[in-house]
Amino acid sequence: LSLLLLYSTFNIIVVSIVIFIFKTPFYSILELGGFDVNKIIENLFIIGPIAIILVFTWLLRSFCFNYGRIVYPDIITTFSLKFIVPLIILLSYFSLIDYTVAGWVLVFVHLLIVFALLYYLKTLDGLDLKSGILRRVKKRKHAEMLRYMLYGAMNQVGSILVYKIDIVMIGLLLSSTKVGYYSIFLF
Repeated sequence: LSLLLLYSTFNIIVVSIVIFIFKTPFYSILELGGFDVNKIIENLFIIGPIAIILVFTWLLRSFCFNYGRIVYPDIITTFSLKFIVPLIILLSYFSLIDYTVAGWVLVFVHLLIVFALLYYLKTLDGLDLKSGILRRVKKRKHAEMLRYMLYGAMNQVGSILVYKIDIVMIGLLLSSTKVGYYSIFLF
């Protein structure tokens, strides 16, 4: 687990640097897709942490699957969000909380999910955070693991495109409000 967390952190840093270096073309692509880039920039301090936390959430969730545990990680990640996110949306809709506060509440909820998964892994005796793991693994094994991670990342991107392409296509045809309704009902 410690090696997976280390590789994931390294990948997050590399992707962040690439996006920072090529932010102008990246923002242009987002504008072509109809996104409000100014809103994205305004909320980057909420979007960034959630994106990073989601990487670790899915990593820990997948690691739980290695122990033959599927139900509890799904309850912790997916099922809990099905109750919490609509509640946050309703609180924001009725102006009980500001949308920025709603974003930070969502960050906090995702952090709680990560800690819940870590606790669950601890109960499974699967929490191995030993230091010095890089020295114990041979260089050839590192290269093999990085290639496997690259294929896994491409698979994940492909899965996201396949399962979320309908929202993108509907976003090109309908208003943002209607896409939001569609996403909530699909969620």
